[in-house]
Amino acid sequence: MFDYKLKNAIKVAITVSISLFLALWFQWDKPYWAAITAIVLCANGVYGQALRQGRNRVLGTLGGVAYALFLVSFFSQSMTLFILFLLLFLSVCVYFASDTEYGYAFNIAAVVCAIVSAIGGFDGETTFHLLTMRIQETALGVVVYSVVFGLVWPVTTEQAFFEVVDNTFEAFETSISKVFKALENNNPYSIEWNTLNQRAAITQMNDLLAMPHSGSANLQHQAKYWQLVVSSFTLLQQQVDELKQKLQADSASDEQGINYHQDISPILETLAALKMAINAPKQEQAASKAKLLLLCESIKPEPIVERSTIRNMKFKRVFRMLAIISTCFAMWIYLPIPSHGMFPMLATIFACVLVNLPDNMAKHGLWGVMIWGPIFIAQYTLIMPHFTELWQLLSLYAVNIVIIWTLFSNARMGIQRILGGNLMMVLTMNALKPAPVFDVSLSLNMLAWVIVCIGVVQIYTQFFNQVFAEK
Repeated sequence: MFDYKLKNAIKVAITVSISLFLALWFQWDKPYWAAITAIVLCANGVYGQALRQGRNRVLGTLGGVAYALFLVSFFSQSMTLFILFLLLFLSVCVYFASDTEYGYAFNIAAVVCAIVSAIGGFDGETTFHLLTMRIQETALGVVVYSVVFGLVWPVTTEQAFFEVVDNTFEAFETSISKVFKALENNNPYSIEWNTLNQRAAITQMNDLLAMPHSGSANLQHQAKYWQLVVSSFTLLQQQVDELKQKLQADSASDEQGINYHQDISPILETLAALKMAINAPKQEQAASKAKLLLLCESIKPEPIVERSTIRNMKFKRVFRMLAIISTCFAMWIYLPIPSHGMFPMLATIFACVLVNLPDNMAKHGLWGVMIWGPIFIAQYTLIMPHFTELWQLLSLYAVNIVIIWTLFSNARMGIQRILGGNLMMVLTMNALKPAPVFDVSLSLNMLAWVIVCIGVVQIYTQFFNQVFAEK
């Protein structure tokens, strides 16, 4: 009755609603923390991977609150030492955030440490209460997610894999047809190359193939065949990247009237072979396999990145994070920003998270804030004050989640799902208090702080890119 996209959106809405209901029933002070945990886990999209992410989220929470307690216990009388040791911890977290196994735990440790340090201030008792509450609500979000996604329309590894395969092929097919038309019309400048970057989806396919395949007969018995299909997607991505480089080089040299038929033909051939392989019945897979094997012989090995290059890249992220936080802290200290610690907290969170994401994510995040912020503030001020029952509030949250997850179901739109869900909870958090408060000034201030923080991140991203490009 429902397609995969709508089923997933409904499951996320159920997870967030139950997390909020239980946190309010337990009379916890910040129920939105449990909801945010559930939102981040649901944004992963794959149950098994999200459980591993949930484990890392708990580990990161424990590490972050432990270090925040250390800061408050030993440096509560000296703001300078407090900030210096906080920056030291954040630098370590950002440096190791790219680790494939535990990077997410380091990311969460930085975020949690910033939250607990900012809200707890220099009061050890308040900080201890916050860290206990943070652990409780994080665990609640993980448990509710595990139960709902394990029982309601459970998705097997096989279903998730073929959903990614179909979506990736559709994205390639649509984008390549537009490229072909643009080249036929001698208008290469109209090509949107972002839609042709499917590396994240290809990585997700490889991750799914590496997971246990119990209950997934097709993947279990045809693993080599589908690994060949994923390799063919890698070849297609390489061919598209080569065409992009050639077009950019020809554009820079101002050459006109070039025939790109030779360059587009291999792409169309690979696309056709993939279409046949994906849709081929089992008895015809042998022919498809032979065709793909022949094509994949031309795959170029990924260049080996030296350890020194990786280390320099990590240090670049650390320096960028320190520059962003130092600038925002200086603005907080020397400018009349009425944030009571919220502005430096948000600056720290965005600096630690965004420096480990692709550079264009800051721009996407800024557009997301500009879109979602006014919508949720309008709901907070115009709709929520009229609610008299908890189910009405939870229903509004559920509808919002379904809309967000349905509109931005594509893997490349993951940041909009996380950002939309987080902004919904943070900008309306006062509506979740035992005695709801509907003061629009705090929400407007928080929206302004978020925009300023992301703006600072964007400025330093461009600055560091220019500096390192010149070198």
